[in-house]
Amino acid sequence: ITVSAVLDIPFLESVTSSIPTNTQPSVNMPRSILTNENQVLVAAIVAADADSDPLVFSLQGVDAGIFTITNGNIQFVNAPDFEASRTTYEIVESVSDNVNPAVVVTITVVGENVNEAPSLIAGSGFTIAETAVDGTVVGIVAGNRSAPR
Repeated sequence: ITVSAVLDIPFLESVTSSIPTNTQPSVNMPRSILTNENQVLVAAIVAADADSDPLVFSLQGVDAGIFTITNGNIQFVNAPDFEASRTTYEIVESVSDNVNPAVVVTITVVGENVNEAPSLIAGSGFTIAETAVDGTVVGIVAGNRSAPR
């Protein structure tokens, strides 16, 4: 800011002031994240603002509705199952300090299979008469084994 004499009436010769600039937030997120199936947590958001402005986080993109931001963490709304759902997702994370343009990062989330123990299907209970002879078929058990691909 410069103030000078006007109409030859001395006021101040000049005053110069420096206005500090506000900087964009910094975001330090990997562009690809591997996460195990059957869990909701994807990653903690790593972002900061040198000016201590409050940060606002949002997700966009085709797969944004599958995720949420909770307490600074990117999470699945529902934990994915490798055997029953997609395994690759793409989201666009936006971090803003509401002063500068938002910092935008595209992240690919890849779900990894976990070797799960086999489980019995519900309703697989059987009874057998105490007087049954050896070799009597009691029932047929159906199982579900999720083997790694």
